[in-house]
Amino acid sequence: MLAVYLSKWQSTPGAVLPSDPLPTKQSFWASSGITQARHQVEESKSDVTQKAQFLAVSALHSGDCLLVLPVASRGFKLDDEAVRVAVALHLGLNLRAPHTCRCGATVDTLGQHSLICKQAPSRIARHQHLNDLVTSALVSAGVPTTKEPVGLIHRDGKRPDGMTQIPWRSGKLLVWDVTVEAPQQSCVAAARGQGEVAEIAATRKCQKNYPRHTGSFQSPRRLWTQ
Repeated sequence: MLAVYLSKWQSTPGAVLPSDPLPTKQSFWASSGITQARHQVEESKSDVTQKAQFLAVSALHSGDCLLVLPVASRGFKLDDEAVRVAVALHLGLNLRAPHTCRCGATVDTLGQHSLICKQAPSRIARHQHLNDLVTSALVSAGVPTTKEPVGLIHRDGKRPDGMTQIPWRSGKLLVWDVTVEAPQQSCVAAARGQGEVAEIAATRKCQKNYPRHTGSFQSPRRLWTQ
């Protein structure tokens, strides 16, 4: 019976049987089947929006929000309505009836326009909260930082969201600017692969805010993996 099972298991693409002793963890035996099933689901997505949504929800750490402790003092405790909206956005479910936003844009049943609407009342608060998270992460790692430093850009007076107070790499300080993109709103780019939307957003941010220094800035994905 074991020989029959091993023969069938090895017929799965990507399945490589190690030398004895055989692994005892279920994750090893299930990984090849899960990978095959994921490829089959991805290939079945003919619609670019569905493919972008699938890549977004299957990306590494996309479900980490489910592991966060609901601590109200840290803003981690969501009410029922917030959970409903978050789950619907994550799975691509219908949220509301189609209507026209105050900004003039047409909002479909998925309700994803609210993530990028420049007239959303919570837009500034969400941006500041994200910037606080980046700052807290650096401070927790022992890197002193300052938020919204002045005097870095002389042309238009714009300020980045933060800067380290000690050299980050090659004797240079690290400067960051928080931006948010919804993968489903950039479905064509998102369908090319994970991280594509972040790369495009980082490039656009640098070209818009720092035209004279674009070459020295790095995308978020490359930055945090170094």
